[in-house]
This record gives sequence, C-alpha cells and structure tokens, in this order.
Amino acid sequence: MRTRNSDFLLIFSTLLTTATSLVIYDSPLAEACTSFTRTLDWGCSDNAGHMNVNIWSCQCASIEWLGTVTNCIKKYGNSTHEITHGYEHIMKRCKAKANLSYMLSDMLAFKKNATDYIEPYSEEDTTNVLQHPVSIPTTNFIYYYRSYFDFAEAIRLSQRLGWGSVGYWLGVVGIAAIWHWLEIFYKLPPSYQKFITRYLLLPHDKLLSMNTWEWIVCFFFCIEVLLSCIINYDTPLGAYLATQYYKMIDLVSFRTDLIGFSVMPVVYLMGTRNNPFVLFGGYKRSQMIKYHKIVAWVLFTMAIIHSCIWTRYPIVEGGGYSTWVQDSYFQWGIVGSVCLGVLLLQAFKLFRDIMYQVFLVLHQLLAILFIVAMWLHCNTLGWMGWVYSLVAIMALDRVCRVMRILQNGLVNEAQVECYNKTILKLTFHKPKFFIFFTGCHVYLHFLNPWYTCYQSHPFSVVKSINYDGKLEIYIRVKKGMTKRIACTNGTTKVLIDGPYGTISRHQSDESDSKFDKIIGIGGGAGITSILAIMNQIPEGTKSRYYVLWLTNCQSDIECLAGPLAELAKKKNVFIEVYDTSKEDDESQVTDEKSAFPSDSNSGHGISEKECSLINFHRQGRPDLSKHIQSITKESSKVKIYTCGSSKFVRSVDVIAEGLMDTGKFVEYHNENGEW
Repeated sequence: MRTRNSDFLLIFSTLLTTATSLVIYDSPLAEACTSFTRTLDWGCSDNAGHMNVNIWSCQCASIEWLGTVTNCIKKYGNSTHEITHGYEHIMKRCKAKANLSYMLSDMLAFKKNATDYIEPYSEEDTTNVLQHPVSIPTTNFIYYYRSYFDFAEAIRLSQRLGWGSVGYWLGVVGIAAIWHWLEIFYKLPPSYQKFITRYLLLPHDKLLSMNTWEWIVCFFFCIEVLLSCIINYDTPLGAYLATQYYKMIDLVSFRTDLIGFSVMPVVYLMGTRNNPFVLFGGYKRSQMIKYHKIVAWVLFTMAIIHSCIWTRYPIVEGGGYSTWVQDSYFQWGIVGSVCLGVLLLQAFKLFRDIMYQVFLVLHQLLAILFIVAMWLHCNTLGWMGWVYSLVAIMALDRVCRVMRILQNGLVNEAQVECYNKTILKLTFHKPKFFIFFTGCHVYLHFLNPWYTCYQSHPFSVVKSINYDGKLEIYIRVKKGMTKRIACTNGTTKVLIDGPYGTISRHQSDESDSKFDKIIGIGGGAGITSILAIMNQIPEGTKSRYYVLWLTNCQSDIECLAGPLAELAKKKNVFIEVYDTSKEDDESQVTDEKSAFPSDSNSGHGISEKECSLINFHRQGRPDLSKHIQSITKESSKVKIYTCGSSKFVRSVDVIAEGLMDTGKFVEYHNENGEW
C-alpha cells in the first residue's frame, strides 16, 4: 500500500488532457448559424437579457428557429463530425441558457421537419414574425462563419499560450531533474558543482531569500506570461468583434483568463505535500512553496485584469452593472477573485507568524471555496477541465496522505518528554513500512484531544542512537497544540503522515569520503536536522566531522545532551556547543571552555566522561566566520550543512560564499525548511 508519487503524476497528466472540454465558441459553424438568426424576427422580446438569456429561452423553444439552425449546420458543415459537434453545441447552449434538454435525435428530427417547410431568406424576415424555417444565404453565412472562425482561432491561441505556461514549469522541473539525478548517479566535475553552488544555488540577502536560479526561473516565467498577454491581437473585425474597442477588451479578457486558468493546477500542485515535482526535480518543499507563491501572484494578476474588464464594460456600455451582477456565474466570478486576494494576503509571513493555525485552516477553506467558485463560474462557459484538475489534485493529495498514515500503522503511540516546558522530545517505534532517510520529515496529527486531529505539523525525524528501531522528533513549545502537549505525561497518540523529502547523493557514504571536513552548523532547534545527518556517519570514515551548535535555551541543551554525547563517541567527530543566552558586551565567545553539563545538573543520565567529549562554551556568540576558517584552514574540500532561523542560515550562507572565494571546493546544503 505504498504511495507512489509517479502514479500521482500519471493520473494528474491524464486529467489535464480534459482541460480542452466544451468552451463557448468551440463550434464556429453553430455560432455562425445562431448569430445570423438573431437578425431575424422570431417573435421574441426586444429585451435580450444579459448574455442573451431571454433570446435563448425564446429561440430554443421555437421549432421554426431550431429547424433553421439545424438546417444551416447540416447545409454548411464539411464533415459528419463537424455537423454532429454543431448539433451538440446547440443542445448544450439550450440546456445552459434556456434549461431545455434536447438529444441528438431531436436535432435530426428538427432538421428533417424543416426540410418540408423551409423557405428562402428575404429582407422582410427581419421585421415580420417568422412562422417557418429559413434557409440562410451562403454569402451571409460565410461572413458570420469567418468572424467566428477568426475569433475561435484567437481563443485557441490563448489556450496554447496557457499550455505554454504549464509547459514552462514542466521544463523547469525537467532541468532540475536532470541535475538532480546526474548528481546522484554520476560524479560531476568539481568545477561544475562549484560554479552552480556559488552562482546559482546560494540565496541572496534581502531578495526574498531566493537564490539566483530561483530568481531566473521566476523572472523568465513572468516574462513568458507578459509576452503571452501582449502578442497577436490582429484578429480582423467581423460580425462578432464589430468594433476595435470591443475586440481588444474581449480578446485581452480571454487571454488573461485562459492563462490564469492554465496555471491554476500548477499553483495547487506546488502547494500539495504529495508533489511529483519534489520527487522528480529534487526540490525541497520550501523551494516549491516559493514558486507556489510567485505563480499564485501571476494567477491573481490575470484574474484582476479579467475582472476589471468585465466590471468596467457593463458600467460603460454593457447595459448596466446591476443587470450583469444578477447572473450566478458573474457573482461566483467575484467570489473567486476575492478568494484569491484573501489567500495571498493571509499568506504573508507576518500573518503566518502571528496566527499560524488560523492561516492553515483559512488557507485550506479558501482554496476549496475558490474551486467551488470556479466550478459555478464556468459550468455554463466552458473550460471545466481545468476546474476538474483542481478537484483531482486536492482529492488525490488527501488520498495519498491517508494511504501514508495507513501505511505507518494508523495510530502510533509516542513517548513524550518535556524539558522546562520549552522543548518536547517525542520517541516512537519506527513503523514497519516507514522508509527513513537522512533529511526526511513527517507530519504529525495529535489525537489528544481528538478534535485537534485535523491539524498537522511538519517535523524533522532523527534516528535514535540509544534505542534501535526508534525515531525521535524534537519540538519547540509555542502556543496552541505544542503547549497542550507539553502538559501531557507519558505518552500521546499520533497519526504519522510521511516520510517526505528527497534523497540526494550528498546523503550517501560515498559522498562524504571525498571531503576532508564535514561541518554541521545548527542554530537553536535547527540542530535536530544536523543530528539527523550526522547520526549516519559511516564506520571507518577518514573524514573529520564538526558539529557547531548555537543556542540560547538551556532546555535545548538538556534535551539533546544524550544524542550529542552518543554522537561524540564516534571517531573523528568534534562537537562544540555555544550557550548564547549570556553574551558579553562584544558578543564574542570567551576563550574559556568547560565540559558539557553532566547528569549532576541535567538529570538525564549523561556521565562526566561522555560530557567531556563535548566542548561547551558558556558565554557569548562565536565569530563563526573566523572559527570555520580555522577549521578549514588546511582543507581543500569541505561540505557544510546548516539549519536554523532564516537570519542565522543567511549568516552561514555568507561564510560559505567566503570559503568558495578562497578557492576551496565547498558543497553547501541549506536544510532550513522555512518559507
């Protein structure tokens, strides 16, 4: 019952092929016939109603009109397929606009009946109520057909440009996948790796924490969308696009609308946990969320342009906004635009930091409401395939989550240890089918109390050194769920959704062997990710491993005393812990070192001998740059891991850049999952 992201991708790709479902002008033949009949008098009210609803209601009930249209479709259709498609178009339009259901057999019957009563067209048919079907002249039909054919071509171009935006991201993932899998299965020349790491993969300060590659990807995506929005508006005027003004607003509206619709599945897919882009492209979820936000802003921009056009037009020359806003599809379009705006605003980091639980719930509810809004907005307009894909993505992601939870034994029992109500340690037996790999994380659903089980939180997983077959998770106690768990004694029941993450070459034993020094730098609770990596140090390694941990919380030190002491027993492992809670005036660590806190003050069974293996600095923050330079002074090849707050990780980024500039080969890995 193992979840396969490849299966998810296959299903998703198949669903996307439905995105070209019925659209408004998918049959120029049928539209040409129906539009010409609007010039004739069928005894319908002069008040056409918004979107010609009153006209459709009248005409679809008229056997004379139905005979005229079906005869036109049969007369001018070039193939059986085109004729049948034209009939189906009329059937669907009558159903959507007039709520009248016809079958294909009914269309054929209307055509057969019209044969006995049809008369040639005359000018009087525009003023006198018709009591018989009319044969549409070839000249008139060609004029209308050419107009709708040209318009349909413009719509198809917009659809292709929309697919181009989807293809852009498939190309980005493809390029990333090539690099990712080459890195795993082949040893790329160090010069290539050094160039890519130094100039493409290191984040930039004050630029949304994005690296050069991410900026390039997002920049060219915006350029691709911009060019797609401004090219090829040379459709000639005709029966439908009668004025230059209406032609431009209609074509720009469709262009932005269809590009926005095309990237909707990309936005939703990037935001899911079970994301095939992560598996095949080697992306971290934090990277994918960055792209998720950029594409979401592009989607919102397209929606705003589309909405502004159809807000101004009714007011200025479309019969009045109050008339248009009465239609259900128009109202749900407004709801969809508002949903997008609120989704983007509440996704800002400030809001997430203050009210993270509210953000999670609201984000999910608004995402669902947006799908509902688009469904009801488009069910009479077309392009429902894109909406179906959103439903499929969300549904399949939930199915995959449930399958992972079932795969991990459904309900698991975790041992809870709380340290001064500031940090929690959860220990649980590794489920039978749980595939642990370095750097993986899981989402935990806590069942105590039961009504909070809908919440899930991502945590890094550490393989226990002391107890075989057990996994450990360290959690910083904040507000809400973690604060409640801190009051739990003994055990708690959890659902385990995972593991998630990607396996890379840098996590293998062979990868470490080519480096002189491997350095793990952790800030605060970020040390848990470093521990997960360092715990996998192979036996007999000749490389030297350094763990540097900066923390201002004594409870963190007490909690991790055991794992650190066990790690320090390994050959060629050197651990330094800096307690930064008491910095001196110069914010620099003193030269004085002392032993790590032993069981006399930590109370967790760590002997004096074990603690003596760790260098413990009691005061101040070290000058990391100078310290790492001293560690790597005699080394030509260095690997660095780091994890902590965004500010802390950025300071390590700068240090890594400096080492690369000295000519050393540095393989740098940022394990920070913040977004």
